[in-house]
Amino acid sequence: MSVYATLLVAMSGAGDAVLRYKHTTHNPGVAPAITHVARSNEPEAPALTIDRVIQHGHIVEIQARVSPGTTVMVNGQQAAVIWGDGEIKHFVGPLPDGISEIAITVQDDMGGINSQQISVSLP
Repeated sequence: MSVYATLLVAMSGAGDAVLRYKHTTHNPGVAPAITHVARSNEPEAPALTIDRVIQHGHIVEIQARVSPGTTVMVNGQQAAVIWGDGEIKHFVGPLPDGISEIAITVQDDMGGINSQQISVSLP
């Protein structure tokens, strides 16, 4: 009988590693022999919380919180992280009348990415 299992292993400084292994056992109560191990490094997505979107005419202010130390992009432009705890304030515009899409993306040093898109409607 072959059994597949997944094991989550925390690795200091390198994120988490997911190990998937296969073991074979023929007798109940006998420790299985591990015959195959595969490692998958999928970085965890950094935090991105959009707190407020404030319209100032055709200019939009975005207030958000991100994981400290991440790179933040708003519509392809790098946004400054104002406070050390990951708070940002970014202005976009002037935007045209109608509906505009704004993409916010954060990426950390481990390659984790988190993206959100918001729609803003202007008269």
